[in-house]
Amino acid sequence: RHHRHTAQNIQILFKKPNEPLWVYGLNDHLIQVFDNIIMNALSFSKNNDTITITIEKNTKTITITIEDQGPGIPENKLETIFERFYSERPEHEDYGKHSGLGLSICKQVITALGGNIHAENRENQNGARFIITLNAVQ
Repeated sequence: RHHRHTAQNIQILFKKPNEPLWVYGLNDHLIQVFDNIIMNALSFSKNNDTITITIEKNTKTITITIEDQGPGIPENKLETIFERFYSERPEHEDYGKHSGLGLSICKQVITALGGNIHAENRENQNGARFIITLNAVQ
């Protein structure tokens, strides 16, 4: 498997409730979604950055937030990044056959599960934030 990131000493900070959390969905599909978003965050990270993954349980949903300290997403692209073949990669950077399908597939998987995924920029600091909401098993 080809890893795109080259930064060193990236910390992944994981915050979650101290209880089992269950959501509806196929294991492989959910792994693909989180793998994609975390790899994306890694690819935009610099040396010694931190990626923060926070899981929160609400009444009927579970929210997973993935935040990086990269350059963030251009404001006019926050919706576009989920479209097929969109890729916010500088042209001079060659990531092989990066098709831009990743976030499009993530959105398809989450939407099919009756969930929601959206992106925003972190307030008052560098970085992107992806927020995924899934239905909790009651």
